[in-house]
Order: sequence, then structure tokens, then C-alpha cells
Amino acid sequence: MSPKAIKTTFVMLFIFLFLFIINQFFRENKLLLEERNSWQEKAILYAEQVDSLKQNDGRPAANGTDTVLPAVSIQEVKTAALTFSPGSEDRLNYSISLTLANKSSGRTLPVACLLYFVSLTPEGDVSRTTPRVINIPALAAGERKELLLNGGIDLEPGEELVLYIDIPANSTGPVKKSVTLFETFD
Repeated sequence: MSPKAIKTTFVMLFIFLFLFIINQFFRENKLLLEERNSWQEKAILYAEQVDSLKQNDGRPAANGTDTVLPAVSIQEVKTAALTFSPGSEDRLNYSISLTLANKSSGRTLPVACLLYFVSLTPEGDVSRTTPRVINIPALAAGERKELLLNGGIDLEPGEELVLYIDIPANSTGPVKKSVTLFETFD
């Protein structure tokens, strides 16, 4: 092959690669614009839903497709067992019984809720917060269900452990409850 043919081949290959890279750039840019437009549409839809909820005092609009969520309430929180781990004076093992009830005439949907274990110093300041996600099962109208929660958490001497439960919004608004589980104050 002559040097002129090699040079022409490299120039053609360079032009081809250049055009290929430019094409990929425009293609990726088009995909990103489509994704941005999709997210903007979703954001507008969610903003409209939030405005609708604000206008209806936290209840979904009754337009045939949305239904009012039944009310879940926390009936009782009991400490079944609190023990320190063997060989460790700062690891507290817990077993907590949480009784929930559906106070409406409709069936609830399964929902995830957050439990926060809040450690307080003797002065009442928050030293740390440990979140835990639990799943609340579906409840039939008027049904009560007991959930047993087991686990462990680290505590420093002199701290108080408070359990804060937050169930997402339903027809009566968010359900929140705070319970003192353990006090080590002298």
C-alpha cells in the first residue's frame, strides 16, 4: 500500500470517528432532554396532587379514582423485654409489642413506617437518633394487629431511650407517638 493510500485511509477513519462521536453526543443529549421533560411532567403532576391534598385537608380528592385512606391508629406500645447483651453494658436488646388498629370501615393498604430510637442525655439533649423501617400489613375494617419488634441499640450510661413512631399520612393525618422505653438516670 502506498503512503498516500494509508494517509487517505487515516483521514477517512478520523472523519468517520469524528462524525460518529458527534452523532452519539446529539443522541445522548436528545435522550437527556426527553428524560428531563418526563421528570418535569411528573413534578407538575405531583405538585397538583399536593395542592389538591392541601385544599382537601390532607384527604385525596374524590374524583372516582382516588379513595380516602382509612385511619390506622396506634392502640398500645408495650415493652416486652429490655436486656443488656451478655458481656456488654452498652448494648440494649429490645422486644417491643406495637398494637395497631384500623378505625374506619375500609381496608388499609400495607405501608412502611419509620421508628426512631432517640437517645437523650441526662440534660434532655438528643445524643443520636437510630431509624428503623417496619412494614405495617393491610388491616381489614375494624381489625387490630400486634407487631413484635426485636433488635438492639447502643446506649451510653445515663441516657434515656425514646421510641418515636411515624406512620405516613392517612385520612386523619400522620400518626405519631412517642414512648419512653428505658431510663438509666440515677
